[in-house]
Amino acid sequence: MSGKKVLIFVHNIVNRAGIQRAVVNLSGILVKQGYKVFIASIQTTEGDCPYDIDPSVQIIHLGIIPRKRNKIQMFFFRKQFFKIIKNNIKLFTPDIVIGTTYFVSSLLSLLSKRIIRILKSLF
Repeated sequence: MSGKKVLIFVHNIVNRAGIQRAVVNLSGILVKQGYKVFIASIQTTEGDCPYDIDPSVQIIHLGIIPRKRNKIQMFFFRKQFFKIIKNNIKLFTPDIVIGTTYFVSSLLSLLSKRIIRILKSLF
């Protein structure tokens, strides 16, 4: 499995909670299997993970902090959020992408459908 990359999106890696523990455990297992692991922390701009994490795992802080917004502002926020997720996938070119929340997972499914449509149109 050497050289394969995994990108995991989590809302906030600096919190001490269950999803963070699960992401750290999963990343450790993947590193031992030869994967290069990136964790994208959506809502943080800085900080360390409270759990012992393999030093080869790279944490990226995206700094997307949601605020109360009206419907129009939420539309543009979600559009920008989608763009940031897409750009990070392009930047890291992972073989596997994992979303840990319903919103990110929904975006990932939309991205994968677009990719499949593009590939079908090419062949």
